[in-house]
Amino acid sequence: MANSDIVVAPVEGKADLKAFIQLPVRLFRGHKGYIPHLNTERDEAFSPKKNPLFKHVEVQFFLARRAGRVVGRITAQIDHAYLERYKDDTGHFGCLVAEDDPESGSTRISVFTPDREGLFYRICAGLASAGANIIDARIHTTRDGMALDNLLVKDGQGRAYSDRRLKNRLVRSVENALTSEIEPPLPHAPGHGKAAAFRVASSVAIAERASTRTTVVEVNARDRPALLAGLAGAFVLTRIIASQLFAISAVDPLTFTGVSLSLLAVALIACFAPARRATRVDPLIALRHE
Repeated sequence: MANSDIVVAPVEGKADLKAFIQLPVRLFRGHKGYIPHLNTERDEAFSPKKNPLFKHVEVQFFLARRAGRVVGRITAQIDHAYLERYKDDTGHFGCLVAEDDPESGSTRISVFTPDREGLFYRICAGLASAGANIIDARIHTTRDGMALDNLLVKDGQGRAYSDRRLKNRLVRSVENALTSEIEPPLPHAPGHGKAAAFRVASSVAIAERASTRTTVVEVNARDRPALLAGLAGAFVLTRIIASQLFAISAVDPLTFTGVSLSLLAVALIACFAPARRATRVDPLIALRHE
């Protein structure tokens, strides 16, 4: 199944909570060195009535499902004791566990945290510092300002992470990058210079089968600063323009094509006269002026 078939939803009821607690047992069963938890201990740890942590921490549990099957989990929490001590707006996440992606042979990393400037850079820096290579990323922002980023990563040998210790290292690296007071640097491999960016043909398409609840717009373009902000601004302007149009859709393909061709024609006409005059100038006269 495609990545878009994964549904992330809050834990609701005892059945969901049990699936949340038991997911690591199913994923890590048979791994060397893994010792399953005691069910009674985990039940008490996740119970607001028995765990004193919940007195000063607000927690929301989430499960990720693919075709109804639980494939990942994560928590988002606000620690009021932490906020009172450090006087900031830091949020935290934890209990991150996800199964390897069966189609791409990679490991899925899900990050749920308050959205902010430079968030994706910090996630990438954390994964890079642990030696992970990102092969795919899906970025979502909720209406209440939370970011839910799903990334597929492979190790340095191009394989999924199977060692639980290495998976925990990934989690710790991302957590450290997100909570660091200074922006973490991207590590550089010794002996390798910076690779030149390759050209990407820009395209925009409506992914009609990606979701049954929302309209998914897929944008392929070369990455650059403020790309996401520019796309968001374009959507906002589209809605404003739509309110000013009569009997024309703001995303009408014929309208967009006509306007684009008109602008191209104007640009060609504007360039034609200066270019024609330039071709008639004697090169020797041009060089003397230089």
